[in-house]
Amino acid sequence: MVSRFKELARIAYLWLHYHIPPVLRFRDFNQDWDRFCETDPAGREELKRLQQHPSDARTILILVMDPYWQMSRLEYLVAAGFVLRGHRVKIVVANQLPAHASERVTAYAPPESYGLGCAARLLEKLGLEFQYLSDFFSDHAREKWESFVGDRSPDELLALRQGEVNVGRLVKATLLNYFLANRLDWSDPVVVARFRKSMVSAFMALEAVQTIDKQEHPWKVFFSNGGVLPHYVILQYFLSRHVDTVTWEQPPTVEGRTLYIGHDTISTKVTFEDWWALHADQPLSEKEQLFLDRHILKREKGTQTYRVFTNPIEDVESLYQTLGIKSGSPIVSLYTNLAYDSAVVDVDTIFPDMVEWVLKTIGFFASHPEHPAHLVIRIHPIEKILEGSPARAPQQRVLDVIRRAYPTLPANVFVIPSESQLSSYTLMGLSSLGVVYNSTVAFELAMRGTPVLACAEAPYNQKGFTIEPHSQEMYFEVLAQGSWPRLSEEQKIWAQKALYAMTISIIRDQFFQNITDARGHRKIHVAFQSLQDLKPGTNRYLDMFFQAILEKKPFRTITIEQILNDDF
Repeated sequence: MVSRFKELARIAYLWLHYHIPPVLRFRDFNQDWDRFCETDPAGREELKRLQQHPSDARTILILVMDPYWQMSRLEYLVAAGFVLRGHRVKIVVANQLPAHASERVTAYAPPESYGLGCAARLLEKLGLEFQYLSDFFSDHAREKWESFVGDRSPDELLALRQGEVNVGRLVKATLLNYFLANRLDWSDPVVVARFRKSMVSAFMALEAVQTIDKQEHPWKVFFSNGGVLPHYVILQYFLSRHVDTVTWEQPPTVEGRTLYIGHDTISTKVTFEDWWALHADQPLSEKEQLFLDRHILKREKGTQTYRVFTNPIEDVESLYQTLGIKSGSPIVSLYTNLAYDSAVVDVDTIFPDMVEWVLKTIGFFASHPEHPAHLVIRIHPIEKILEGSPARAPQQRVLDVIRRAYPTLPANVFVIPSESQLSSYTLMGLSSLGVVYNSTVAFELAMRGTPVLACAEAPYNQKGFTIEPHSQEMYFEVLAQGSWPRLSEEQKIWAQKALYAMTISIIRDQFFQNITDARGHRKIHVAFQSLQDLKPGTNRYLDMFFQAILEKKPFRTITIEQILNDDF
């Protein structure tokens, strides 16, 4: 009876958590949206006219893929900016998909119809015409694809393709985000059922964008993330059609309205190969170095910008004593990612997934008790932070996985849990070797001269300061060495430059700003006074943003411009 009451209380809490705050947030944002739209009625009329009579006949497709307004509001202003620049813009709002990215296994969110209603109101107030994704489905699309998926086994589903798009493999990758985990239990009927539902959703979305493609022949496509459901399938479809596709995302751990954004890739998979080819051997300018130094300080000390790392305990002896390690003992430090982050989607190389990497590394130290170093595993602090969000709290916590596999840790293995205030940067400085999967810690380890063993695809690979084994055997051979040469001064400089290159690829959001009211509540406001501010020639950084999309230029040039000309 007690457990039943607790479950009902949990459901009631989640229902209130996901219904009341979005309504209140939309009310606040709606008031500011009204202010933005109503300030310039002539601008709205001009926007309507330009959308109906563009000067450039090529179509830019704006997909509003998340049926909750707070996940997709950027698309509205981007669409308006393109229309005001004379481009033909087609806006399509996703609906009627049985599975989509905004769902969470623990979420009791407002129904899709609520979010779609909010999106429609915002677009209509702005004066933009749009269509729903369902306008491009065939008759009885859901029933057709449910019949096609049928009762196929997971292996059969994984092999399903649509043209050049391996739908099954892509959908499987996106399930990690739904189950908030790094690996899936295919013996669990809930997982298999969700896989089937997600496959139906992916085929429906794919059918719709194929129809849109045939009708509109877009030369640019803009939508969010690119690595969740059904975004990943849509991304791969347009890539197979050689259509320039731009994806964006707001980093969950960074405040201050920044954007991951990129061409032809998942937005969070920042790369800088083009920058590296031109600048790897060139020193940073004084302003660029100052910008990097400030960025490093924010990450190390914790600020309101990087809220993951706050009030760190940096004392060396405290770290040794807390772990129970003799002071001065050699350490191999291992840094995990968030289990379901889109940054770890399809980055596996020598291990099937991140969890397997963690467990096999522990297994190596368990079977080598004579190894001179201790293994210290640092669980990502974001796991603890996200526990306060029922929709995003990890359902597969790395520490829980470790405890199930090793109820008693080997004597030479230690874990720093996500909630620990022990500084990851102090640990880096004490490490003889750092081991990473796809963590940006690699940059900061190498900057300290610590050799880095990298075990997945990452932007810092092949930049001269990481060890990248080509097999698990090679990986364990490196671990077995017991001592590793420190990095050279040149390698430490390469690591600094690589961190700079990645950092400038995360640009400022030119469209929205955070406002704190008298009660200390943070609200999101449009960063413009009226539609006139979206016109070309009004804001040079905004012009650079649209130019980067239109001319397929790196978005980092915006940040570089700000570093050189603003007090960044």
